[in-house]
Amino acid sequence: QKATEQERFFVNIAKIPQKEWLERVFTPICGQMLFAGEAMAPAISTASRFGPKRDGNGMVMLLVRELRYPEFGENQQNPAVWVMPRRAHVGDVVAFRDPEALSTGEGLMVRRVAALEGGALESSDPDVPDATVPREHAWVVCDNDEARGARDSRTFGPLDLRRVVGRVVYAVRSATDHGRVHNSAEARWVDDP
Repeated sequence: QKATEQERFFVNIAKIPQKEWLERVFTPICGQMLFAGEAMAPAISTASRFGPKRDGNGMVMLLVRELRYPEFGENQQNPAVWVMPRRAHVGDVVAFRDPEALSTGEGLMVRRVAALEGGALESSDPDVPDATVPREHAWVVCDNDEARGARDSRTFGPLDLRRVVGRVVYAVRSATDHGRVHNSAEARWVDDP
């Protein structure tokens, strides 16, 4: 008797030891990173909201939830990529590998997704034609347009979604100054406890 593809999937999962299965499915739920600057203010700001900072390090600790894209063919051995994909949505704050890392020496950046593949980009400059976000790319922007030297898709163009590390879900400025990062309604449905 022929086993259906679904039956074969669950038989293969049953062969994985429980500890390894849990590690594959649930690790990493969140990573952490440090962020500095005012490019994402007011959503993420190093400025203290409750008076002067005592430590003076000018950094914010961010919790970043991993995003999974099965269509990119990465992590094929991880069934969670197929069973529970997590994608970026318009309005999400995402952490990603700097597309210009070789020239800038930077590592990770944090910006908000303004448009995803197929999204229309309307130019306010009559000399620049309107455009569409290419397949498997996103248009990411700073929340704070007045941040000096802040780079986003207006500088480096559409961001390849393979460079996205995860969605920023929580920011910690100090022991008394921390909270959720406001993302899209779709992301809140997945990320909120």
